[in-house]
Amino acid sequence: MSDIRFDLAEILEESRKATGLDDFGPGDIRPGLEALAATYETGGFNKRGRKRNRRRLVQLLSTRLKMQAAFSAHPEILERPISKPMVLTGMPRSGTSALFNLLARDPAARPLLLWETQFPDPLDGLEDGQPDPRRDALEAHYAKSREANPEFTKIHYAAADNPEECVLVHAYSFHGVQMGVEIMREPYASWYRQQDLSEMYTYYKKTLQLLDWQRPGERWLLKAPAHLWGIDPLIETFPDVSIAWSHRNPLLCTASICSMTWTMLDPVAETPKHELGPVVMDFYATSLERGLAMRAEHDTQAHQPRRRLVAAGGAERPGPLSLRPFWPLPWAHLRRLPGCFLLSRPPPRPRPERLPWRLPRPAYPLPLRLPPPRPLWFLL
Repeated sequence: MSDIRFDLAEILEESRKATGLDDFGPGDIRPGLEALAATYETGGFNKRGRKRNRRRLVQLLSTRLKMQAAFSAHPEILERPISKPMVLTGMPRSGTSALFNLLARDPAARPLLLWETQFPDPLDGLEDGQPDPRRDALEAHYAKSREANPEFTKIHYAAADNPEECVLVHAYSFHGVQMGVEIMREPYASWYRQQDLSEMYTYYKKTLQLLDWQRPGERWLLKAPAHLWGIDPLIETFPDVSIAWSHRNPLLCTASICSMTWTMLDPVAETPKHELGPVVMDFYATSLERGLAMRAEHDTQAHQPRRRLVAAGGAERPGPLSLRPFWPLPWAHLRRLPGCFLLSRPPPRPRPERLPWRLPRPAYPLPLRLPPPRPLWFLL
């Protein structure tokens, strides 16, 4: 029997001692915390996985305590508007990360960065404009991880300043898909599917307000395939949101996410591939069905700009953003996104003066036959 225990009283007390705080804020986090602890206890995790998971619970609780302290000390945080956020979603492995990184290069975009998902709480004593030392420490950690695990790096490249998925901040409400492996284990898998996601999205907005208060941006750019589970509460929380849904052959997506999930689980839990495959396929098939059902509902409201689910181009009935034309010819395909996200298009560049299709005849006659090349020895 492992000596690593998931006793909630001990875990909660450890987080309180680590921070010197005891207010976790409004909302009942205990049901999700209990489901996670039970999953980590009985989900077949090895000693390495149990150690990592217990440390993760303490870290999530400690961060939530510090976030609540910031909300209490600065109530103006919750008055900050999160206006017209741009959200990317779709099946995992459908090109959402590539599109996310591309759009994040726009100076007007405010992407959620990986290091911010790990440290959303403000650092005491940090002056305005001063770099956060936690960012450098995290980048050093990920640099070692990339070197130690090159195979996973090929699947998902992680760096401190990379744009990252929203699910990492959903976790602070002890909800959502967590790290992507908990939803494949019981009892958390069944618990998650039965939940209303409204409270999670409410806390998600508070987290974005906290980050915007520290490092404001013009317009938030966000991404998570898990948004397919909660399009309704996402729109209710952000009424002026615009959503782009990337599409790819589901068979290819499922094979790729099965591989990625097994790569994450294998070092920390005994995971036979023939057992994991059907679980992963069922979860993401259900995710796609839910997303399509919610999209069909909002398509009927497409005439209301603030309530529509836009998938590409901003047409009255939006079409999908397919991965197929994205790779060979990205800019031609992505020109539709300004309409989707209600962006202002840059003014067209002036065309250079075109050359005439037929060059003028030269003033001197061209030889009908070129002389044979002379050997190099004639230079000697």
